[in-house]
Amino acid sequence: MRIFRRWRPKGVETLTLERELPAPPAAVYSAFTDAEALMRWLRPFGAEPVAAAVDFESGDWFRIELAGRRGRWVISGKYLEAEPPRRLRFSWESPVTYDRPTLVTVTILGLGADAATSRLELVHERLAGALSVERHDAFWADVLDRLAEVLAADLAARAPADRPPRPRVAD
Repeated sequence: MRIFRRWRPKGVETLTLERELPAPPAAVYSAFTDAEALMRWLRPFGAEPVAAAVDFESGDWFRIELAGRRGRWVISGKYLEAEPPRRLRFSWESPVTYDRPTLVTVTILGLGADAATSRLELVHERLAGALSVERHDAFWADVLDRLAEVLAADLAARAPADRPPRPRVAD
């Protein structure tokens, strides 16, 4: 699992991160659009999710409430574009964005002939200056680490049932 960061020059309010993830694109895409999945990995710096809701059908919005050392806070947004399982674009509001909407684009590419793993590119735009970029860089690095852990655990939990039985060797 490697993470790549590309910083833009000062004054440009965009952050780009890339990550290889141990799951096919559909599983990665679902992690961004399912409330239960969000609660498993969108937990920055040890915060605990209090509640999460996603309305991907009619309202196209998400909201997750978190509790941490500094109290409770909410991250919310609206899904703006969806191309399952390759691309998702959504607004993003949090106390670190001063509750003003920013823009996140997630692009997911399958790797290998069977696309069993994925490369995720996350672009977070319209951040409010260098401090916001720095904080979101740390935030996204932390939660993407957790996403990789959750996807790997899910893969390990499914693997024995998905594998054909090993042939018995006579003694």
